[in-house]
Amino acid sequence: MDVAAAPPPSSVLFARGVIARLAIWYILRIAVQEGWGGTGAAEKRTWLASVIVDTFEEQSQTPDDQYIEELLLQIMADEFETIVEDGSAESVAQDIVCMWEETRIGKADSVIKFEQLAQNIKGKKADVQFASQGQEDEWEDDDDDSDDDEEERGEEEEAPQLLHPQPQKKNEPEVDEDGFTLVKGKGKNTRSSRVAPHSHIKGLGLTSDGIANVDGAGFIGQTNAREACGVIVDLIKSRKFSGRALLLVGAPGTGKTALALAVSHELGSKVPFCPMVGSEVYSTEVKKTEVLAEAFRRAIGLRIKETKEVYEGEVTEMTPTESENPLSGYGKTVSHVIIGLKTVRGTKQLRLDPSIYEAILKEKIVVGDVVYIEQQTGAVKRVGRSDAYASSYDLESETYVPLPKGEVHKRKELVQDVTLGDLDSANARPQGGQDIMSVMGSLVKSGRTEVTDKLRREVNKIVKGYVDQGVAEVVPGVVFIDEVHMLDIECFTYLNALLESPMAPTVIFATNRGNSLVRGTTDIVSPHGIPVDLLDRCMIVKTEGYTREQVGKVVNLRAIVEGLKLGPGVLEKLAAEGERTSLRYALQLLTPASISATLKGRSQIEVEDIGEMGELFLDAKTSARLIENAEGGKFL
Repeated sequence: MDVAAAPPPSSVLFARGVIARLAIWYILRIAVQEGWGGTGAAEKRTWLASVIVDTFEEQSQTPDDQYIEELLLQIMADEFETIVEDGSAESVAQDIVCMWEETRIGKADSVIKFEQLAQNIKGKKADVQFASQGQEDEWEDDDDDSDDDEEERGEEEEAPQLLHPQPQKKNEPEVDEDGFTLVKGKGKNTRSSRVAPHSHIKGLGLTSDGIANVDGAGFIGQTNAREACGVIVDLIKSRKFSGRALLLVGAPGTGKTALALAVSHELGSKVPFCPMVGSEVYSTEVKKTEVLAEAFRRAIGLRIKETKEVYEGEVTEMTPTESENPLSGYGKTVSHVIIGLKTVRGTKQLRLDPSIYEAILKEKIVVGDVVYIEQQTGAVKRVGRSDAYASSYDLESETYVPLPKGEVHKRKELVQDVTLGDLDSANARPQGGQDIMSVMGSLVKSGRTEVTDKLRREVNKIVKGYVDQGVAEVVPGVVFIDEVHMLDIECFTYLNALLESPMAPTVIFATNRGNSLVRGTTDIVSPHGIPVDLLDRCMIVKTEGYTREQVGKVVNLRAIVEGLKLGPGVLEKLAAEGERTSLRYALQLLTPASISATLKGRSQIEVEDIGEMGELFLDAKTSARLIENAEGGKFL
């Protein structure tokens, strides 16, 4: 009987160190605790440790800290849906590389240190709170032993800038003229992002057993609907939901769109999610069925994996070598070019083909530029000018980049995500010539191009070849059609055919209609305005209305997301308004009331601001009652 060989002691020691180092990484610790990226976060952390260990064990050249840092950032973004911008990934990568070098020679000092730190924080829960601008950030644990916590943080990296338990001064959110809220990050980087109606939704908020938390992942209430959608997510991940659809039904403002977005969050950022509204199919440029087919193709992803060997560094030398032209006895031609590249780790001299020299001239590369050359294809890309040549001008047209880390010759695994819709569009619009007729033809051409079934079959054939070779993987996504009752009988018939196709994504419908006439017919009345034959293919989930308590929780959550401060009694006032009218109306009063408070010189919203906005803006029920009381039921 064959017995698998035991791993060497140095490998076991290194694996222990990696597991301990990841256990005390604050960002990953919070991601596991809060379940960012879905259920099974603890298993993902163990899997991450195994990936790092395998990376060191399987590669002939020892990975540098830059490679490990990029690996950590990519996995945190892909698996935990977390963008790490505090620089902690760099220190984690450096510690892991140092542990690898120490364990190779039998030293275990770093491993023992990290295991002791991991043991000290075991069982402690970090208290995650929303941060405000204007003062130093810090972390809080449930345990009151602050001295031990400070000692642990001193041994690790600096605490990430995420938490702010006791804000002393809260800066008001900066809103530009287009309604964008300026989100300030650590350092000099700032970005502008719009606070959308569902910005607070981060997932379904389910436990590992599939049970819905009362308030989880930004969701309030709707426990039955969230648990049902959790089952659907498991079916989609196991690829057992093809040929069927999910139908979300309920009154307006009960969270149908939020449930669809939560499903997309649970599936991950790499799974295509294609939302649309039923009325979008009515276009003057393309047929209704073409719009539906295009949406289905955009929701089917193709993940292409490729490992490339590249040369990257600052150009220190570029010497073309000429020889006699073999095709004629006159003149000379470039036989090859000598390029010198430099990184932090060292330098390397390359002898390149003349065709690559032509690409270098085309990119206008000179000595001092940082370049990127692919070994297999010879493709050359100019990254920028080395920051060693940076000057003190106030305005410059040049982009300066730091000297690359690691070796000049390195191996990179590139993953490119495209959709079948992207491939269809690329092949449906061939590039024309440069003559005047081609240019004029492109100007008068319609903005949208219909893709033929023949072209789609050809694309499917190419994709199948990639999948069979193991180069690519098909990733079925989600098509979300809101207000599905706006589709007509022709679209519903075509949807039946699309659901039966071999490459069909998951389809989610949403509607707020009861028994209604199927659009495009004169005598067919069906539940939710959907024909019975399509309705039989759907798994139906119903959303419930919100209670006063739930409305208050939603309003409070939105106020936190939008950076608004509520005064005494405001939350109760808005909860009562939401119960009397609708949740949407209560939420819509928040921003106007904050503007009113600001104009009056206050930093928080008071009850009088809500009352004033209630007089200025009517809710739907009040407006309908005024129309009924008007003479003849009309204003005019």
